[in-house]
Amino acid sequence: VAVRDGHVDAEPVARFGEFGTDDGGGKLDLTDPMLAAALQSGELMHVQSEPFIDSDHPSRYLVCAPVVAASGKVLGVLAVERMAFTALTLETLQFVTVLLAYYGDSLEHGEGVRAVQAEFARCPDEFALELVRLQRLLQVAFVRSSLIAFELPADARAAEEWQTRFERMRRSIDIAWLHVAGGRRRLLLVLPLTDAQGIGGYLERIQRRLREDYGTDLGGAGIQVHSVEVDPRPPVEQLRAFLGPLTK
Repeated sequence: VAVRDGHVDAEPVARFGEFGTDDGGGKLDLTDPMLAAALQSGELMHVQSEPFIDSDHPSRYLVCAPVVAASGKVLGVLAVERMAFTALTLETLQFVTVLLAYYGDSLEHGEGVRAVQAEFARCPDEFALELVRLQRLLQVAFVRSSLIAFELPADARAAEEWQTRFERMRRSIDIAWLHVAGGRRRLLLVLPLTDAQGIGGYLERIQRRLREDYGTDLGGAGIQVHSVEVDPRPPVEQLRAFLGPLTK
């Protein structure tokens, strides 16, 4: 359900299954204690949370999880009325938290994206937004991601050919940005869910594809690679620190 100007809508904007059909007319119970606790704390609540174990005022819901943007604004609430008992695990609840944080920053992303583009005017919206969301995921769920930069050849035609090759090999979840400064071209990629250790496997796959398809590798082409994990600093600070040494 949506939260608009601090007010929770009773009518869901989306539902799965027969939510609220027992006696709620398909609507959210705005007086429910778990809903109130989730909104007050800004955190996911469930039936095994301390306030609801052996409570005199039980909730009709199993899970209530607010959708909170990086600004702290609550944009909505996910309420779960029924689910398989075996699915109510710590891993499931953590996964829900990750998804809602990512979704919340997708809904309200303006400030972080504007900060990035104020310093890097040519940074694509999609790249800046993904970096904002991944920095947030690290903060709320300790999910690690990375940035990687490929130094392309100085020759414009050769650089374009290599950019095309990397674009063909990148994963569908990776977001690319061709950064041009000081006559140098770098293909930057933000790699969701890939930590520093995972970069090794990522580059190994790239090298194997290059040998199979083009008979060369990064070293043979003179392409340098730089990488860093996304960290808790504001995204614009991270980009500044990452690109700074590359421009010298």
